[in-house]
Amino acid sequence: MKFITKSLSDYKKLFLKEVLVQIFEKTVRVFVGLFVIRELSSYLGPSYFGIYNFIESVYLIFLGISIFGIDLILVKLFTSKKKINLLFGNGALLLCVFSISSIVIIVIMSFIFFDDQKSRLLICVSSALLFTPFSVVDYYLTSINKIRVASLYKLLAYLIKSSLFLFFVYYELELIFFVSAIIIETLVLSILLLSYFIRNKIKISFKPNRAVMKEILVPSFYVFLYSLGAILYHRIDIIMIEIYLSDSDMGYYTAALKFLMFFYFIPQIISQTLFPRIIRNINSNNYESISTKNMYRLSFFSSLFIFLILIVLGDFMLLLLYGELYLSSHTILSILAVNIIIESIANINSKVLYSKNLEKKMLPRIFVGILANISLNITLIPLMGINGVALSTVISIIIVEFFYDFFDPVLRDIHFFKLKSIFLIPTK
Repeated sequence: MKFITKSLSDYKKLFLKEVLVQIFEKTVRVFVGLFVIRELSSYLGPSYFGIYNFIESVYLIFLGISIFGIDLILVKLFTSKKKINLLFGNGALLLCVFSISSIVIIVIMSFIFFDDQKSRLLICVSSALLFTPFSVVDYYLTSINKIRVASLYKLLAYLIKSSLFLFFVYYELELIFFVSAIIIETLVLSILLLSYFIRNKIKISFKPNRAVMKEILVPSFYVFLYSLGAILYHRIDIIMIEIYLSDSDMGYYTAALKFLMFFYFIPQIISQTLFPRIIRNINSNNYESISTKNMYRLSFFSSLFIFLILIVLGDFMLLLLYGELYLSSHTILSILAVNIIIESIANINSKVLYSKNLEKKMLPRIFVGILANISLNITLIPLMGINGVALSTVISIIIVEFFYDFFDPVLRDIHFFKLKSIFLIPTK
């Protein structure tokens, strides 16, 4: 009993250390990011700001595709502390293949679907995908509860990108310079991750190993299908605006979305930090423990607090940040703010499903969400314009996260436990 108490205490100390460093990183990001976005949005205006955010969104879509679901699987495999050298090498090789494939797709897609300006910008930003294989070090740090190290690296890279943004605004440079800053941020982060790898003399084997690749790829394929669906699901709003509305509408919508993203950091920190603990709970058949219950509650109530702040002060903060030029963003923010609560629960729940090897069950969930989102967008955009896009996103996420699991017998018990945890209902 004494050993268990000491172990739990040690974990709490580790959790606190991890969370504090990540909160520091995200807090700096918020203050720096809000200032940079104010300058950037004012300089570019709604139309060009919309184009920049569209290019960034396409890049993030293909970044997710190039990872191929390998991130979560590698964290899980690294946690077992077996075949580390082979996991590093084969994981990096697989990411390299998927990254190059994604770049080829972006180039082809750019020439077919977009005008000259957007094509140039997309081809430019796609080169950042070449650095994706270095993310293996990031996944390893997550598995050994050293997310704080990666957080500080990411913060430094982000500050360099932010400085470049301000420099480009000051000298009134063209849009392509702002897009190139994304590449520089990725390059800097990759160099920092590589430096950790070299300093700690981590052994690595680039020799292709069929068994290890199979161990990574088979479960990651289902994660990839889900992740691809999730990426499309969360970016359908951007795609629908590009198809049906204007670049200015894109600017208004992404202005609200970018502001909102700064407040996602607490639920994201909690779910990411707790992931190794969730894996250990499930591996020890200790899923429905007070520990797992508290993970849901911590994430839910922290996001509820953020939601209330946004509802009360959101309009004032947006006006202070963007000025009257982006007044159309205010209603969008009020609608999208609901997503913070839902996503906080979804973040923990998805980690639980991954840990229980239920990746296959996540794909139909997201497919239902995509169909609902597209249908709602087609219906609501003619009626409500840009606000219809925001409402479609919220309704489709509610359908997936609160109603779908009732109809799946495998997920139903997990769903009940999740709901009981967040609504403070006693469990057995």
